[in-house]
Amino acid sequence: RVLGELMVLKGLAAKLRVQSLELGGSKMILAFAAKTTLSPEKLTALVVAEPQSYRLTPDMRLRCELKGNDSEVMEAAKAILLDLFACVTR
Repeated sequence: RVLGELMVLKGLAAKLRVQSLELGGSKMILAFAAKTTLSPEKLTALVVAEPQSYRLTPDMRLRCELKGNDSEVMEAAKAILLDLFACVTR
């Protein structure tokens, strides 16, 4: 089941042009490709609005804090990836 959920996360991440997704413990780290479709302005606004949940590093890695047991962490990670679609430039 966990493997299936991880594959869903990786599929969503690929659509956002995430170069790598690291998931462990209470955090998820996303590294964005140079040609990501995410708007830097919208992504920055998200980080500023929720600094307790998100941190953006200078090398364009988004660190997301996750809470809960394994199942809740997977659901939280999926929700974050789905929320990031609102940051996609059209």
